[in-house]
Amino acid sequence: MGVTAAAFWNAGAAGPLSASGPCAVLVREHAAGTATVTVADPRRDLDGLTVTWDRPVAGVLRGDPPLAGARTGDRLALTFGPTAGLEGASVTVTVRLS
Repeated sequence: MGVTAAAFWNAGAAGPLSASGPCAVLVREHAAGTATVTVADPRRDLDGLTVTWDRPVAGVLRGDPPLAGARTGDRLALTFGPTAGLEGASVTVTVRLS
């Protein structure tokens, strides 16, 4: 179905996803060779967060703050800055799959 979701209560891994802290992650793969990775901090208190998706990614097409950086290649690693100001709202990053 092209959908992967995980809720992390602490740093850890679930299937192809891992997170450096508590968060919710939803990945949707699209037929056009893209995917969206949506991340939320429901606790609204993270100073920073790194989410990794064990899937080859060619590049980031769109990502709004607090996205601070991205590493592509054999796997995707997204680094986010402080999320407290989002008040629990999600952030979506669009990527091109390899």
